[in-house]
Amino acid sequence: SIAKLENLDIKKLREITNLVESSNIEEIKLEVEGVKISINNPKFRLPEQGTRKEEEPEPAEKKSGDLVEIKSPIVGTFYSASSSDSSPFVNIGKSDLFRLFIPEEYEGMGTGIFEVCLATEELSRGDLSVATSYAASGLGLIPILVAGNEEQKKKYLPQLASGEKLAAFGLTEAEAGSDAGSIRTTASKDGDFYILNGTKQWITNGGEADIYTIFAMTNPEKGVRGASAIIVEKGTEG
Repeated sequence: SIAKLENLDIKKLREITNLVESSNIEEIKLEVEGVKISINNPKFRLPEQGTRKEEEPEPAEKKSGDLVEIKSPIVGTFYSASSSDSSPFVNIGKSDLFRLFIPEEYEGMGTGIFEVCLATEELSRGDLSVATSYAASGLGLIPILVAGNEEQKKKYLPQLASGEKLAAFGLTEAEAGSDAGSIRTTASKDGDFYILNGTKQWITNGGEADIYTIFAMTNPEKGVRGASAIIVEKGTEG
């Protein structure tokens, strides 16, 4: 049977998830405003190495029809968002999914990586490209969350939490990706500003984001420790 809820409450969803994980329930199914959600107990998953311990039961076969179909109520409206919307992700923003990345003091929900992974996984069932953009926006805001000053956090994080703005993580270059220390983009101080010089490529949300965290060398003498993340707003001169 499927338990039906009147609205999508992330905190309530987290409580239910914790309950499932602490019990011997293998799976629980919910329906929220026509959206079907399946929460699986990790105890019943196969170990990462691909072998099953004798004391662990075989995981039940999962069928795609039993899984979340967010495409219709959320992802479907992503493509039909009107031109007056401040962001094409306004519909996902209304579902509060962007708030999962961000602490409560900056208008987020202060949840953990599990909830973010759950949201990304379920969005991908509807449309992988939307899920990728969603996850990339979370990646783009991490430098602000980890290293930004209080003024920067208060300015940018609430906008990203609401889905009003989309973020991008600007690291990859032609000769630098996983080897982040090889970036050639530079940022030199010029009065109250930094002047960026360089080229980035393969940046998810690169053409759609409103807030970019661009990695550049600000002190080449320090080698890999001489890199900084520069916040660049869409429309900045250059």
